[in-house]
Amino acid sequence: MNAYKEQVRQEWTESAGPWGRWHARFAEQFSGVTELLVAAAAPTREMRALDLACGSGVPALPLARRVGSLVATDLVPDMVKIVADSARAQGLGNLTTQTADMEALPFEDAQFDLVTCRFGLMFCPDYGQALREIHRVLKPGGRAAFVVWAAPDQPFFNATSGVLMKLAQLPAPPPEAPSPFRFAKPGSLSDALSRAGFAQRDERTHEVSMPFHGTPAQMWEVYSDVQRAIFRRFEVALGPERYQDAVKQIRANLEAHFDGKSVNTPARIHVAWGVK
Repeated sequence: MNAYKEQVRQEWTESAGPWGRWHARFAEQFSGVTELLVAAAAPTREMRALDLACGSGVPALPLARRVGSLVATDLVPDMVKIVADSARAQGLGNLTTQTADMEALPFEDAQFDLVTCRFGLMFCPDYGQALREIHRVLKPGGRAAFVVWAAPDQPFFNATSGVLMKLAQLPAPPPEAPSPFRFAKPGSLSDALSRAGFAQRDERTHEVSMPFHGTPAQMWEVYSDVQRAIFRRFEVALGPERYQDAVKQIRANLEAHFDGKSVNTPARIHVAWGVK
């Protein structure tokens, strides 16, 4: 495993407990994103599906209710365990789990009718290889569906981690480096699907509501818990005093988006699909 993947594995292993603890919160807040991805995936009861970078289980858990069988995979064993435990608790006997690197999928050719990946592809060091692997394990006529972030200048990021990014003034990553906004340019993901051999493709940009049903203080508690490893890097870059100033600004931003019941920070995403 290369150094970058090892760093990802370590950070997400550290975050696995918080992600499991707050899974229901995030599943609710990101439900609009999940609905758009499921619509692009067009699942049916006859399908065998594969979900990549499954995290704590969205969209794997809700998608499993709409397909014949589903395999949920992630690079991080602790995240896979969260999904396995949730599937057992919810009686989803058609959902199995496996630790896997999407750049080297441990499956034979033409095994799946559907592959999904939500906010994962952009973090692959070699996303082209990952797409070729997805294409390989799909049956002819099989579909792959993805969600990635659009440009960072949007309410969700401007209110939260964008504050830290702006204050830290970290250099922008090279265009092909793993980052949340690797496919921010409209059409870049569908172009990548074309290069990987997908015969039919579509990509749409959506602004989606993502209300956090709770107070700004509660939202900050959740986000600072699950993002602790990433936020720690910003604290090192900024120093303790400037980091606390950034936290105050984030909390003020969340207050500004609070309607008395929910914190409303809409997000912009790209949803793309391709057919083998």
